[in-house]
Amino acid sequence: NTTAGDIVIDETDGLTLAAVATQGGNGNIDVDADGNVVVGGTVSANGSGNVNVTAAANGSVTVNAVVTSTTGNVTLEAADGIALNQPINIVGNVTLSANTDADLVGTTELNTGNVNAVSGAIVDFNGPVLVSQQAIIIGTTSVDFDSEIAGGGYDLTITSPITGFHGDVTGVGTLTTDAAGVPTIDTAAV
Repeated sequence: NTTAGDIVIDETDGLTLAAVATQGGNGNIDVDADGNVVVGGTVSANGSGNVNVTAAANGSVTVNAVVTSTTGNVTLEAADGIALNQPINIVGNVTLSANTDADLVGTTELNTGNVNAVSGAIVDFNGPVLVSQQAIIIGTTSVDFDSEIAGGGYDLTITSPITGFHGDVTGVGTLTTDAAGVPTIDTAAV
């Protein structure tokens, strides 16, 4: 798409995205699949266009390539898990929602190979998070973890003026929050 308008992909089973881009205007990219979605090539929305990827029907989202927007938001939703194998670093909001079907299957796994795993204005993790590497999460406005965080001894650093922990934090090496920020901890175990 080189001028304007949205790109909408509605798939009845799983799919692999080789590359999807809006190169003009502020068009959104909306991908809905009743199965697994693999991001194998860059997915990029121009201007204030948003990127929304949903894997329903026990599907998962695997991010193996760049997912970005110039100034828009990125939302990844999976009935089961999200494997974040590539960092998401944008100026807009980032929402990662794993286990949307609430069957207790699936996490958002941070395994990007880059310590700067996720950055955006508002960064929301809806569903469990698995820390599989040392990771830094940056939210210029806020970072919120709506569920538990588990790790294999890896350090997790949160840099944000407001950080919320609403589930247990276990197995993380060192958990560090921005000294200038305000963490809210309403969980049984940290």
